[in-house]
Amino acid sequence: MDRGGADGCPELPARAIGEGLEIGGRGLVIVDAVTDRWGVTVHPDGQGRTVWFECQPSPGDGQFGESAGEAVGA
Repeated sequence: MDRGGADGCPELPARAIGEGLEIGGRGLVIVDAVTDRWGVTVHPDGQGRTVWFECQPSPGDGQFGESAGEAVGA
């Protein structure tokens, strides 16, 4: 599965960890923790960027496939 998000900021995002109960600063840390691969593509015109990520399914994890049915019926 490939996904991502774009914005108009031309600067590369930086990983940071917010302190305490701060609202921001955890986005890329979370993306890194839950995805298999991610990166940033700067728009050719320099007017923004897209942060993209990939998540690979685990072996045997079919979406509504046999694995799910077996677990429910067990």
